[in-house]
Amino acid sequence: MGQPGPGGPVTGGLAPGPREARDALVAAGALRDLDASLQQTVEILAARFSAGFALIGIYRHSPMLFSWPASGPLSAGELFPHAGPGSDPDYGELVGRAGPNIDDDLSRCPDLTPSQKAAVDLGMRSSMRVAMFDERGGSLGFIVVMAERPGAFTAAMADELSELAGLAATFIRPALLLAAINRERALLEEEARLLALAAAASDEQTLVTEIVDGVRRALGCEVALLFLRGPVRGQQQFLTSPRAVLTAEQNEEASEITRKPENNALTSADADGCRINRDLSVGASTPIEGYLFEMTGLRSLVTAIRERQRGSPGLGIGALKASPGGWRRDQRSFLDRLSRVLEISVERIRRGELAAEQSASLQHQAEMLRMGTEIFEALAQTNDADSAFTAMSQQLLAYFGADHVVFGVLDMEKRTREILGFSSNVIDKESLHREFGQGDMDAFAPVFEVGASVLPDIAEVTGLGAGADRLRAVGIRSLMRVPFKLTDGTPGLISVSSREVGKFGAPERAVLSELVAPLSTAIERLRLVARVAETAEVLAVKTHVLSTLRPGATIESAGQVFVEEARRLFHADHCALSVVQRGTIRVIAIAGDLFTREEMSRFEGPGGSLQGEYARRLETGPHLVGDLRERERTSGEDVLLERGGLSLMRTPITDRDGRARGIVTVASRSPHAWDARDLDAFVELTGALGLVTERARLFAAAEERAERIQALMHLLGTFSWHASAEEVARKFAAELGTFLDTDTVVIASYDREAGTRTLIVSEGIAERMRRPEVIPLDDSESYAGVLSAPVSWYHADSPDSAPEWLRRRAEAMGVRSVVLVRIDVNGEPVGLICAGRSDGRRLGREAAELIQAVAGPLGMVIERARVTTSLQEQTQRTRAVLDILSALGPQESFEDVAGPVASALRAIYAAEHCTIGLIEGETVTYVGMDTIVPGLAPGYTVPVADIVQGTPLASSPTHVVTTMRGPSAPRTEIGRMLKAAGLDTYMRAMIGAPGEPLGIVAVAARQSARFSEADARQLNQIVQPLAVAIRYFRGREEAARRTERLETTNRILTRLSAGGTGEHLAQSFLAECRQLFGAGHAVLMQFDHESGTGRNLALDTEIPALADPSEMSLAELHTARIIRHPAPHIVADIRNESGLNLRHRQLIAEGLYSVLRAPLVVSDTVKGAVSVWAEGVGHFSVEDAELLGTLTRPLALALEKAAALESLAESELKYRSLVAQADEMIFLFDSATHRILDANSYTARALGYEPRELTRLRMDDISASSPEELEANLAATLAEGELHLSDSRYRRKDGSTIDVDVVASLVAYGGRQAILVLARDVSERKALMGQLVQSQKMESLGVMAGAVAHDFNNLLTTILGFAGLLKRSRNMDTEERENLSLIEDAARRAADLTGRLLSFSRGGLVRFSRIDLRDVIEDTMKLAEPTLHAAISVRLSLPATPVFVEGDAGQLQQAFTNIVLNARDAMPEGGSIAVELTAEDSVAVVTIADTGPGMDEETRMRIFEPFYTTKPVGTGTGLGGAITYGIVQGHHGDVTVWSEPGTGTRFTITLPLFQDAEGAPEGGAFDARDGNLILVVDDDAMVRRTTTATLAELGYNVVEAPGGATAVEIVRARPDRFSVVLLDLVMPGMTGSETFRALTAIRPDLPVVVCTGFAADAHIDVEVKRRVAGLIQKPFTADRLARALGAAGAPAPRVPAG
Repeated sequence: MGQPGPGGPVTGGLAPGPREARDALVAAGALRDLDASLQQTVEILAARFSAGFALIGIYRHSPMLFSWPASGPLSAGELFPHAGPGSDPDYGELVGRAGPNIDDDLSRCPDLTPSQKAAVDLGMRSSMRVAMFDERGGSLGFIVVMAERPGAFTAAMADELSELAGLAATFIRPALLLAAINRERALLEEEARLLALAAAASDEQTLVTEIVDGVRRALGCEVALLFLRGPVRGQQQFLTSPRAVLTAEQNEEASEITRKPENNALTSADADGCRINRDLSVGASTPIEGYLFEMTGLRSLVTAIRERQRGSPGLGIGALKASPGGWRRDQRSFLDRLSRVLEISVERIRRGELAAEQSASLQHQAEMLRMGTEIFEALAQTNDADSAFTAMSQQLLAYFGADHVVFGVLDMEKRTREILGFSSNVIDKESLHREFGQGDMDAFAPVFEVGASVLPDIAEVTGLGAGADRLRAVGIRSLMRVPFKLTDGTPGLISVSSREVGKFGAPERAVLSELVAPLSTAIERLRLVARVAETAEVLAVKTHVLSTLRPGATIESAGQVFVEEARRLFHADHCALSVVQRGTIRVIAIAGDLFTREEMSRFEGPGGSLQGEYARRLETGPHLVGDLRERERTSGEDVLLERGGLSLMRTPITDRDGRARGIVTVASRSPHAWDARDLDAFVELTGALGLVTERARLFAAAEERAERIQALMHLLGTFSWHASAEEVARKFAAELGTFLDTDTVVIASYDREAGTRTLIVSEGIAERMRRPEVIPLDDSESYAGVLSAPVSWYHADSPDSAPEWLRRRAEAMGVRSVVLVRIDVNGEPVGLICAGRSDGRRLGREAAELIQAVAGPLGMVIERARVTTSLQEQTQRTRAVLDILSALGPQESFEDVAGPVASALRAIYAAEHCTIGLIEGETVTYVGMDTIVPGLAPGYTVPVADIVQGTPLASSPTHVVTTMRGPSAPRTEIGRMLKAAGLDTYMRAMIGAPGEPLGIVAVAARQSARFSEADARQLNQIVQPLAVAIRYFRGREEAARRTERLETTNRILTRLSAGGTGEHLAQSFLAECRQLFGAGHAVLMQFDHESGTGRNLALDTEIPALADPSEMSLAELHTARIIRHPAPHIVADIRNESGLNLRHRQLIAEGLYSVLRAPLVVSDTVKGAVSVWAEGVGHFSVEDAELLGTLTRPLALALEKAAALESLAESELKYRSLVAQADEMIFLFDSATHRILDANSYTARALGYEPRELTRLRMDDISASSPEELEANLAATLAEGELHLSDSRYRRKDGSTIDVDVVASLVAYGGRQAILVLARDVSERKALMGQLVQSQKMESLGVMAGAVAHDFNNLLTTILGFAGLLKRSRNMDTEERENLSLIEDAARRAADLTGRLLSFSRGGLVRFSRIDLRDVIEDTMKLAEPTLHAAISVRLSLPATPVFVEGDAGQLQQAFTNIVLNARDAMPEGGSIAVELTAEDSVAVVTIADTGPGMDEETRMRIFEPFYTTKPVGTGTGLGGAITYGIVQGHHGDVTVWSEPGTGTRFTITLPLFQDAEGAPEGGAFDARDGNLILVVDDDAMVRRTTTATLAELGYNVVEAPGGATAVEIVRARPDRFSVVLLDLVMPGMTGSETFRALTAIRPDLPVVVCTGFAADAHIDVEVKRRVAGLIQKPFTADRLARALGAAGAPAPRVPAG
């Protein structure tokens, strides 16, 4: 944390003096705003005393504290979080001490206040405090300033601070007095306004609202609050300003909290009649204080409590503000006076309101008593209940000034009500429902629990039921309800309501409650009279109806009398009587004008629209509907509503057994025409019809039984001889089930000869039972049961009376009543009939008698049908076998046989679907079909598992599914297809023996249970001849396949023997293999065991976009098995293997699961493998594997042979290519004739001949050797086979010669001996070697010259040093001084000579310094420009600002010159050269481009190689590029070249920009002047002595070190004593650079000046050069040495130099 700058935050950067500070304070005091004055004052003080923190506290002002900085961690708001010294208990005492106080270091003070500790933590150390007083000596405030540095304040500063504090007090005190006067005046004005308002107020709500708003305005607080005990109409007991501070719920909660006795502490006033809590966050001692802080977050509270009730505050006013602290005296007095006024005013208003309410209540009670007397008199004078109740409700409506009155009794169980009295101005009686829902019931319940109740506004109350919702809809707002009970416990309710909010109160409720007792007595008397009259009338009607039961009377005649009397009795608009006769609904009587008899007839019959509704009505029992418009209706009720009917009563007609026989309905055009009492009377009246319907039922039952028996007998007689037993039984069962109204019918037959029980038909519920159709008689429980009893019953109500086996069977089927009858033919049991119901209706003796009457004839018909069906089946089977045998005639394939056979089978079984499939492994392929199923066609394949469905063919050659809807239905794709086509029955049979399944035949039909197990067995026998055909055609196919494979094998072997490339042989082999094995993919891989990889040699596939990696590891290729066991193998399902690669996964995604692999073996080594992939699982057989293995053996040999031939051809091609493209002379000549036989093109170019000319020459023509030498060399070659010559010469066509190195070898060529010659032109290399030798000589000379110059410089340093010392001696005369001057001159000339030697040797030495590249480039172009001919133009682009780099200007100039001159030589015809310099980021970029012919890629890549040149021999050394590259690299740069033939060349050189020396001392580092010694390090004793003497004369203290190691030890012993080290760079042992690193490792800030006898910075690496403090070259003078030491930071010498 930094201190404020000079001048502080007010003076704009100028530190004010005492006068400026006082003037600034005077100006601050002149501001109108006291807060602005105080803030500016604290900033002036902070600036005056260079404080890091300043604070002013004013006790009687808000805000109390002002600080600089005004915000942030070091501010008043953070140091005093509770807004004043009050939050820091010890701070008030601390700042109030007399006189100014200074703390030099707060961190060492033992007793710090919390705010002081916080300031110390933020970096404050010293503090100065002073108190401010007014003119009377009263405490006004205080001032505090703090600084970061300990001891920052002096006593003089404290005195000045006291003076400035007194000056500030002169304007603070008047400002505070003026602010207090203004505040008190505003308080008095607001108080006067509120007093006037309280005196005139007549409404309590208005008064308290104005009071709380006025408090907030007067005190300027964030929130004002008011609470009072007692009724306040329409207003909460807890009120805030603003209102939104607390929600309505929070106001209620605050009101409850104020009633708690724990708040009694608020009644004890602290001062001026008020209680003050300075900070609620730390001192909320009462519940209401804690709640207010929790809800508002405000911290300071003042309250004035005037009323106390039951030990807790009853009336009070309070105020809240955000900042903690106290409240002024004038504010407290204002609040106390205002609370007294509020107490008096509220009491006055409440007493006046209470007196007015009591007077009105007495008047109202008198009027209510008079009204009750009149009502009771009216009830006593009449027996007409309706008139009396109506009159009563009208009087209640008038007396209460209501808009709606209703009363009646309730039936809570039936959820109905009887409306007795009704009078309303807003709603019709018809719209009130007699029924009520659960919501109304829930709304009524609390009324009977609580008693009389008044709801001021039902719009604000929920859960009152649908009735209240209707009242709200017509504008009713207030509601008064009083319950009552009759003597029999029947509940009742009186409801009075009004459209006016708050219409009824406690007096009205009391009066209505008093009326309940006499009212209930009158209601009971009137209801009893009405019931007696109604009962008498009902009895009269019943007598009339029963009188119609005379002989010959019908239900129609009696019913007509009933409906007419009922319509009259209940004042209905419609009455109808419907009965069930023989399962048919009949309307037998009707009265009224809503429907005619013809219109009612459309509801009759079994298909009538009321059929389903009729059953639901009977189940419902007696019921009434108040308003059809308000409920879900049946179709018949919709018709009734269309005709105008709104309400109805309905009750069923029952016989003596309680069974429903019909239904009676009355309807009215009026809604809610009847109530529960009417329904009871209606049910009682309907009982008279029971006798009528019972008599009619008995006659109808007898007639119906006869008709049913006759119908069943007629049905049996209609069956032809060709009808099957199933057809007869099914139709009979359906008819019987209809007659008996059963849920299930079962018919079974017994064959005692075969010993089987056959389930012929199973209708209804029994159809869902999975039972075998045919079982042995010994396993049949029913057979044993019917032998013992021809008839058996079971009923769930009495299960013990039935046989155990029948009970189990009935319970399994889920039926509750069963009758079972045995079928006898000629006295023998041949079957059974079983009928059952699941709804609980009993099947009794009548049903058994009906079944027994027809069982015998049924048995005869079934037996006849069975015999007929057996004969027909035998005939059809014979025909089918003949058709199948005829289809097995001469055909081309089994498919030609399967199609006709499938059609024949479909016809035999009258089916819609028949398929014949061949089993091939785990799949079935359809080859013949006749079907309606879409999507099926020959060739469709399904898994065998989907066909057999868990019933293996070996154990179950046949299988039947009676229904596709049952649990045994196939859950497969083929099963779903059959079901989707509407097929429901399915059977299959196997073709072939159980151990050798060849195929499957499947037949399906739409009809359920169409096929039996016998049908399946028959089908199995019929299709067995197909097995012979399958074997025959498969034998033919196998023979054809073997023939085709043999032909393919021969074709493959023929192609392999014909030869060709490996790729061609492999590709044709794979194509044949894929066709031969029916595969989708084939690949041939070659293995490289050394690299562990394999590659594709050939690929033949039908898979598009297949991944084809050129090379993969053998592990990825799954080759381990085939390499370990080199034999063909089969992978039935590749998906089961692990480690599959990408290609494997792609093939699997295409459905290729079967893999066949065979190795390619040559000489017991696996050279590769062939892999064949096919669709499905298990596609390949062992025979396939053997065949592929047979084919791959010749393939491996053919590929090996092709590879050898290809290798030979490749070798020859490579040889010819190498010879043709070689940059050496290669030729053949005849050893006998010396004639040249063949030569490459380079030989012709090198010797200057055309290629065709060479073959006409002899070796003697091109050799420059003598004939004798040539013959000797030839003889040596013939004898040794090879000859090497390094100093030979060849003659060119133009007569010139070239130097060559020769290698001659004896070879066979065309059946004769020849000499192969390889000759290399070394002419240029010899020239370059000469130049290199010369260069090395020059370099050695330069190094020697540099070493000599270095030694001379050491000697000259000694001479010049001592000459200077002697010359400056005071003992020398003038002549001696002149002689010494001559010595110095001679030594300087010698130094100049050594300088020239160093210049000569600069090729190996570098003079680094900061140079501007612009100057280097300009000098380069000035030197090169005279060498450029006129046809070359130069363009120079340099930046306007310097571009500094660190380097040797001469060397960089040499590098640039090399590039420019090379560009010149490349453009003999002229062109342009462009040189550009730019600076990018941290590097300088030099670009030199020309428009010459450019270079090819080979030349560009070798451009920087030593001795490489494209110039003619003798015109270039080939070192220019290498030297340029070396110079740039030596400067830590880079050089690149871009060029293309015909487009010119561009060189780009990048050099790092010059940076200031790294490791330069920073602020606070060691200063050389802190030490007093200079260390001289030099291995030359004379130089060391001379330097020491010179430094001593200059006034320095010197320590000598003869070498680097000694210097390191000296410095390590006393590292802080040395100001500068003077270090020789070239020393034996530890070099100067090594010494420098060791010294700086000991003390990084030690200045080191390097001195050297070489070039200025030769032999200095970059790191040292950048870190040394200075550099001086030998020989040096005293002046130069003094300047170098001074620049390095050495202390000034004691005596001036020289």
